[in-house]
Amino acid sequence: AKAEKEIAASAFPPFPDDAQPEGDLDIPGLDPELVELFTEEGSELLDASDGALAALRAAPGDAEAVRELQRNLHTLKGGARVVGIASVGDLAHAMETLLEKIGDARRALEPVEVDSLERGFDRLHDMVERIRQGRAVAAPANAIERFNALADGRSIVVGTKPAREEKAKKPDEPAAPAPAPREAPRLGETE
Repeated sequence: AKAEKEIAASAFPPFPDDAQPEGDLDIPGLDPELVELFTEEGSELLDASDGALAALRAAPGDAEAVRELQRNLHTLKGGARVVGIASVGDLAHAMETLLEKIGDARRALEPVEVDSLERGFDRLHDMVERIRQGRAVAAPANAIERFNALADGRSIVVGTKPAREEKAKKPDEPAAPAPAPREAPRLGETE
């Protein structure tokens, strides 16, 4: 099954990398007890999501699988934000936004979206595990941009920039800031 997933994934643009820093998790004001509760609940939510992702891959129109993933991401996002771990909350929010658009039938579910969701959940698993181990996590700006593009129906550009931009940027310029998560559509939902 893993080999089939890898073969299928090779047909899509590669999922963007967001390098994780070395060192300890150092976010001011983190409560170790809340972090422990968050990582336990987050791991359970992500493990439960694996089954829904398998159902979605088998039946891309499975509305119940989409709703389950939305609920799990919403809960993970809320927990991350309460604890103060914005990077996990922001990625969960971007993924939730895509699922809301799919669930509301505003767009058809495409194979690249299923693949991206699987890789996004893998990234969330990795981030939650790093937090559990007390290791640093970086903002997943590239993954967030992938989900924003998919949610907006924009094409996914892989590792290329217009020549104008490449020439205009000087080597010592700082990297552009991470894209901000966008507001998810609300249907009588409270945060």
